[in-house]
Amino acid sequence: MPDQYEYLESVENNAFIIIQDAKSAFGGDLPEDRRGYKIDYKNYIMEILERADSQKIILLEDTEENISYINSLEEVKNNLTNYFVIRDLTIEEAINYGKSLLYNQGLSLEDDILYGNVLKSYVQKSKHLTKLVVERFNKKILNSFAKNSRMSNVIDKKSILDATSVYNPKLVKQILDELDSLQGLDNVKQQIHEICEAVEVSQANIGNMELSRRHHMIFEGPPGTGKTTVARIVARLFYALGILENTTVIETKRNELEGKWVGDLSGKINEKVDSALGGVLFIDEAHQLYNKEDPYDKGKQVIQAFVPRLENDGEKFIAIIAGYTKEMEEFLKFDPGLASRFQHKIIFESYKPQVVAQIVVNILKKNKIEFNEKYVKAVAINLYDQIPDDKKSNARWARNYAQKLIEKQLSYCAKHPQFPRNRLFNEVLRDSVNWQIGG
Repeated sequence: MPDQYEYLESVENNAFIIIQDAKSAFGGDLPEDRRGYKIDYKNYIMEILERADSQKIILLEDTEENISYINSLEEVKNNLTNYFVIRDLTIEEAINYGKSLLYNQGLSLEDDILYGNVLKSYVQKSKHLTKLVVERFNKKILNSFAKNSRMSNVIDKKSILDATSVYNPKLVKQILDELDSLQGLDNVKQQIHEICEAVEVSQANIGNMELSRRHHMIFEGPPGTGKTTVARIVARLFYALGILENTTVIETKRNELEGKWVGDLSGKINEKVDSALGGVLFIDEAHQLYNKEDPYDKGKQVIQAFVPRLENDGEKFIAIIAGYTKEMEEFLKFDPGLASRFQHKIIFESYKPQVVAQIVVNILKKNKIEFNEKYVKAVAINLYDQIPDDKKSNARWARNYAQKLIEKQLSYCAKHPQFPRNRLFNEVLRDSVNWQIGG
């Protein structure tokens, strides 16, 4: 029997049992005891709940998601006689509470304004009760202060900033270098660099200057231009900048938001936003969310539920909606309130044939294929030039073409075993002019 059962058995009658993180107690995200057993308190706690008045259980939870989970368990909900919602602290109350904790320990702050601004951003990014967030924040400050202090009781600016890890310039540079290594996308790179520079200046002057922490983005452009790739880079970049809590990217499309009935749609978008809090929500082909030709289109409910989340939780996550330029512009006209919630619009332009050819070359090199680079580029440019503009799929075509070259090369070597498999032969390239490459 796990240790926790032994503990519950030892509790005297008429005692109060307080269980924090109640979701774990009822089967959600089960923890382990010291011997590695998964702990499932549910059956035992249900037995105690059903006893008359011998023992009293208080369940504590600090996130709406976990509270909803507890309420979904009918057998638990039916045995709870009282339900209390304790009002959370306001930002001003949180700052005063945090300061009082430090003052009670005989400490003072070198910069009160800096402490307040950093704590505010720390609280706004968290899903947990503000009181707990403040206490965790102060604990980090004290740990940082212990390393930086020289027998002083004044908490310096460095200790406050170090405690939050709000900005990692080395990691920011690494991620920007990765962005810059992508083929094409010059205007995309420039715009993201400019956004990044503004955030960096704001972080460095956080006590005197406050830049909005809302960075929702619209990505417009044809298929295969790297919108999904850049969205993932944005998540990591804004984590390194201290805007996001994590690098999570929740990717979704309309078909994943559709429910079985009209009223089910808004719940799906809220679930996606909840999952993305602290990170990035990426909605690809967002223009498909609403069909203006159909007055009964259920996508309207998605947008109506999405707009208030962009506003109310705008500093807790970054939403990126992506799609084709013309369709996205029409989509954004549907609800001006939606468009106004996005701070950045980034246009992804079609790749030039030379860029597409270079992507083909890079893929072959990555697969350690030996080939005539000049010849490969010439063939790829010629083939891509012949595709109608509305059928071009940019990097997607390059990936498919490179994959087809590798497949045909292996097939060629199977018929000619005397030739090395890692060498791309001109016969394969010449034959590629007859292939139908999907985009």
